[in-house]
Amino acid sequence: MRMACLLPPVVLAVLLCASPAFCLVDVNKASQSELEDLPGIGPAYAKRIIEGRPYKSINDLKSLKGLGGKTFEKFKDMITAGASKSAKEETPEKAVAQKPIEVPVYSVESYKLFECHKCKNTYRVSSELTSGWCPYCGGKWNVKGAGSAPPESSAKTKAATEVLSFKDAGDYVDRDKSVEGTVVDTNVSRRSGNLYLNFDKDYSTYLSVKILASDLGKFRPDADSYYKGKKIVATGVIKREDADQYLRIIVTDPADLKVVE
Repeated sequence: MRMACLLPPVVLAVLLCASPAFCLVDVNKASQSELEDLPGIGPAYAKRIIEGRPYKSINDLKSLKGLGGKTFEKFKDMITAGASKSAKEETPEKAVAQKPIEVPVYSVESYKLFECHKCKNTYRVSSELTSGWCPYCGGKWNVKGAGSAPPESSAKTKAATEVLSFKDAGDYVDRDKSVEGTVVDTNVSRRSGNLYLNFDKDYSTYLSVKILASDLGKFRPDADSYYKGKKIVATGVIKREDADQYLRIIVTDPADLKVVE
């Protein structure tokens, strides 16, 4: 018996336990005193281990100051890192990552107005589609179900019913309106690439339609010649530009530029 007491602690643990698995100290659950019984671990190191919980692997203890190298080798065969409650709770949160909503883009000129039955946002989609997803909340819609085209209620649709003469447009600056007139001349700016449809030769006095170069790809390739001489209704925001020298209505979509004659 006197000889057995002189054996190292690791050997004693193996001899006294019927199954070694039941003798391992779980660093995620062990008490302060249980950790202090490990070779090379005193009260300070035991407290440090408790503060660093949870551990996914016993090797995580190597990152704790003072527990790497030779100290870790002394007790590594006597410990385990069982899954703690907090470690289990972290996994589902990481797994439930919100996938970004992919908003489809269509280049056709015919659209219809939709109102989402969930988030109530209004948006336009290709008239060729019969179903799809809301770009705001991801809700599914179809033509026959909830979320189909609402009555003519959007601000732009309402503006289209109140057609003004281009000569009266100056009274509606910074407002979304529909303006009617005959295009007498067109011009593509060499500097900006913008297209201008002029309702009067004196375009510094009267309203012109402005289509930004960045939006021209949505329109007909021959837009500068196609609209010339035609009577049109343009819907957009009326602006004064270039130090109030010019009055223009900004059109960003072919659906907002209609030929009436």
